[in-house]
Amino acid sequence: APSTAMPCFYRNVIFRECDLQDSRYKHMKVIKDLNATGQKLSEMYDNMDEDSSFITEMLHEQFIVQRSIAISSLQEGLTLDGYADLSVVLRTMPEKAISGLLFAPPKTNVVDVFKVFKPIFSIDGIEQEQILDNQKFFFENIFKTVIREKTEEDSSFLPNFLCFVTALTFLPHSLARPGYEILVEFHSSIDGAEARPESKTCANALILPGHAYNCDKELFVRLLTES
Repeated sequence: APSTAMPCFYRNVIFRECDLQDSRYKHMKVIKDLNATGQKLSEMYDNMDEDSSFITEMLHEQFIVQRSIAISSLQEGLTLDGYADLSVVLRTMPEKAISGLLFAPPKTNVVDVFKVFKPIFSIDGIEQEQILDNQKFFFENIFKTVIREKTEEDSSFLPNFLCFVTALTFLPHSLARPGYEILVEFHSSIDGAEARPESKTCANALILPGHAYNCDKELFVRLLTES
């Protein structure tokens, strides 16, 4: 299970009140702690001169100054500039409920999901025009129909489908993620008449074979269910 402990960098900044211009926070320790949060700064730091301002100015601005401004703005907005006691207002609400209300629509429906679908067609070999036509037909008339019908049959289908493709069970709020897309990619390199749909959650992508299951709806339903 992933650790829920606060990373060392934030412990030093928040509880020890260190900043990146503080001599108590050694430069190599800063790089190590930031790398532990996924920043991957070691190579950049190694290419800097010893007396460079990479940490004391560049990283200080990015990780201390800018984030302090952002957090202060959030505090001001969430508390209505001190008017509302947020801890009292939200005391009885679970964290998941708060997160859902803040960052996602209250309910995800199939129409909204269709709006963020973006098909990526792929053709290879001979009969390219026929392959492209099959992929377009499949996307508009079979793929969307299956998603709609399965959603109507089972209320848990759409959240499960979104989780399979994006690792989220909902669509992010449009204000938080403008331009959000779910890619439906047809890959001509995928062989096998019964190749199951795959996903790349890091790219919000559903991967389908280029033959588009020869537009066989029943076959696609079975393989999608097995995935």
